[in-house]
Amino acid sequence: MAKVIELVLECMKEKKMSQTELAKSLGEDVRVINQQLNRQQDLKAERFLEVMEHIGYRVEIVDNDGIRKVCEGVIDEIQCGSVKGNMFYAEKDDGTIIGIYSKAEVFEVEEFGNKADCFRWLISHT
Repeated sequence: MAKVIELVLECMKEKKMSQTELAKSLGEDVRVINQQLNRQQDLKAERFLEVMEHIGYRVEIVDNDGIRKVCEGVIDEIQCGSVKGNMFYAEKDDGTIIGIYSKAEVFEVEEFGNKADCFRWLISHT
């Protein structure tokens, strides 16, 4: 378990993401993330994959080109510039994928039927 936690913390450091930012991205209380990462409790495989995706890595643990998964509720905060990064996606309950690109004075939101199309659209902005 310790190696998994170390990998998560190393990836967060590489992406310059705090535990508070990760919690906000997950739509959770920072205390839950703090407990799971610092006390190493209850970080199951599914949770590990979800946490990594929110940091900006694909489930296969391949660099996700900085694309981060967020909850729909974070979109307004992204537009205000209070969330680090410029490429995000969110999954709606109906399976639709929302792509969010935000850099300087540019803010674009687009809906897609799948992650691959969304990721291509996001990467095309770089």
